Order: sequence, then C-alpha cells, then structure tokens
Amino acid sequence: MSNADQTLNVLLVDAFCDQAFAGNPAGVVLDGEGLSDAAMQKVARELNASETAFAVGIGPKHARLRYFTPACEVNYCGHATVAALSALVWENRVDLGEEPLELTLQTKAGVLSARLHPHPYYGVEVVQTQAKPLFADFGYSLDLLGAVLGLESYQIPAGWPLGRAYTGLWALVVPVASADAMRAAKPDFVALAQLNEKLGCASTHLYTFQGERQILCRDFSPAVGVNEDPVTGSASGATAALLVKENAVKRTPPTTIVQMEQGANLGRPGRVRIEVDHEDSEVRAVRMAGTAVLSLRGQMVWPG
Repeated sequence: MSNADQTLNVLLVDAFCDQAFAGNPAGVVLDGEGLSDAAMQKVARELNASETAFAVGIGPKHARLRYFTPACEVNYCGHATVAALSALVWENRVDLGEEPLELTLQTKAGVLSARLHPHPYYGVEVVQTQAKPLFADFGYSLDLLGAVLGLESYQIPAGWPLGRAYTGLWALVVPVASADAMRAAKPDFVALAQLNEKLGCASTHLYTFQGERQILCRDFSPAVGVNEDPVTGSASGATAALLVKENAVKRTPPTTIVQMEQGANLGRPGRVRIEVDHEDSEVRAVRMAGTAVLSLRGQMVWPG
C-alpha cells in the first residue's frame, strides 16, 4: 500500500436476524460524505451485498442515507436502513441512552423517521416509518406472470391480493398458493427484469400465509441487479400494507402487526415486523422493525 492510497472504513451488517450469517447482509459506510457517485458505486460493487448504505450526513438526531446495489443506486432500502441505523449506535455516531431516540432520516424516497430503541442483546432495535403507502394494479395476465416466475397459473390464487405497492420502492406483490409452490418458483430473471422495468417496480415479492398475520415470502429483484434478496424490508412493508388494505389478514385496529418471514431457502432466515396503522381499508402509515448483527468491520483500500 503506497502513501497515496485511500482507505475507507466499511461494515457488513446482517439485518432482520439475531445471529451472524442470517438475515440480509448490507454494506454500511458511515463516512460517505465527500464520496462521488462513481466511488459509491464501486464500493457497493466490491462489497457485493444486495445494498450498501452510505451515510452522507450524520447529526445528533438526523441522518442522510444513500443506497446502492452492485448495479445501481436505489431510492430506499429497508434492510440497509436497519443496518446503517444500528451501526450509528454501535460506532458511537449517535447517543442512545436508556430512552428511545427519534431520528429524522433523509433519503431519495423522502424525509422519513425512525425510532431507535435500546436493546439488551443487540444494542438497538430499529423501528422505521416507511414512505406513504401507494397502490396500483398489475395489468397483465396470470399466465404471463406464472411463466416469468416459473409457476403454473393455478399456483397464483385468484382472489388473493395481487398488485403493485409502494412504501419507498415499488414492488409487485404476488400471492402463491402454498409454501411448497413458493419454494418451487424458478423465475426467468431476464424476463422478470423486463416485466419489472415495464411496471416501474424494483422487485417482485411472493407471499403465502402461514397464520392469520404471519406471512412467508420470497423476493426477486433482477431489474436492480439482485436476482433473489434474502430478507426485504421495503417490499415487506409494501406487501403488509396491501394485505391490510384488502382485509386479507385479520385486522387489529388501529394498528395491525404482521410478521414477515423470508430467507430460509437461501440459508439466511430472517423476520421483519411490520406495523400498519389503518382505519378500515385506509392505510395511513407503515413501520418496519428489526434488529441487526455486525459480521465484519474493516477498511477498503484503493489507489489515490
């Protein structure tokens, strides 16, 4: 390493889990201010997590985050948000005492909010309010959808909520008849990426019911360079919002809590708690919650 080489402190954080090597790994760079877009993209490609979060501004009660997949920048990422906000506490960039800390979170999806709760085992639990929920129709046939997902059309149950939903990123939310059918899905990633691009969606999120408010999921995001994501915060929020809106889960007004499980088929099991504030079918706010575990702390080096 020459004297002209630059170094950057980087973390790998496993989000939505209670042990390392589970959940969804995210890169985290807390000293991202001053990095060019090209440099951020290179760091994200080198770390090769599904997303890397860059803190480009940190204050006592606020943080500004940008998110990059190995292929491109995205406006928001749920698991990388949990990872980055956890890292702010672990690395002493914010002061979390015995009471929850309210943070303002600036992203390209808008100005959001988060509450950091002290946790006896993981240091912090993150509860983050996602962007205002939005919904739109799918607009294509089930035969086409089944073909790109490697499913028979009968495995996509008619009458279950299907459509596009947004809580920071647009997701195509697709019901699957059973856990076995979900495990059997083998998408054509080229065709699925093209479909998602036409729909303006970052991902396709498959779900099936495990209980009245317990949902099993898989997430495919080839349009942004991630064929399958282990545990997905943004699409979990969007999916739970759609299910509450359509009365597909048992509601408990004014807030319905939905547990989303994902990643076991990839050997990275994780869980996302989604809190949906609503009045009847009107979804007013969506919050995701979870903990994270540090798996790597190091320095990245590249020529000056």
